Amino acid sequence: MSGKEYESAFPMLANSNNWQALSLFKEGMEDVSVSKHFPILKKALEKVPCYGLTASPYEVFYSKLAKGQTITPHYGLSNHSLTVHLAIDIPHDCYLDVNGERASWQEHQLTIFDDSYLHMAHNGSDRDRIVLIFSIWHPDLTSTQRQAIQSEFKNRQRWIDNLNAALVQYRNDH
Repeated sequence: MSGKEYESAFPMLANSNNWQALSLFKEGMEDVSVSKHFPILKKALEKVPCYGLTASPYEVFYSKLAKGQTITPHYGLSNHSLTVHLAIDIPHDCYLDVNGERASWQEHQLTIFDDSYLHMAHNGSDRDRIVLIFSIWHPDLTSTQRQAIQSEFKNRQRWIDNLNAALVQYRNDH
């Protein structure tokens, strides 16, 4: 994928050019139209203990934070996984703050953190910042614990699907 194609491939999120993502995997589903352009990355991810509800990573995406922008402080939903940022293009005055500790990305280096803590990202430069983001299983979890988490998420999804089906049936009946 050329630089120009790469730039135009970022879809806008929430009708904003301030932060955009180019997803290879989203909610465990591969976007082959994107991932086909990154065969070396896909091969490398096979060797990583990526968090997922199936054998596929739950999410892998390039994140572009526009110049002069900040992603406001937020929390992840759980600490069963750790978030990994691979710094791709990092201009000056960019940082990640996790639980009050500021870290600057270093190009071509990994930054790993627990996103269940309050965290935010800032780009005070005049260029866009790009990182690759994915999640790995928390290293303190055993294989049995990982399987239990996957099972519970699958059970939850089945419950939600059944509830939605019941609501549709109810609406059709009334």
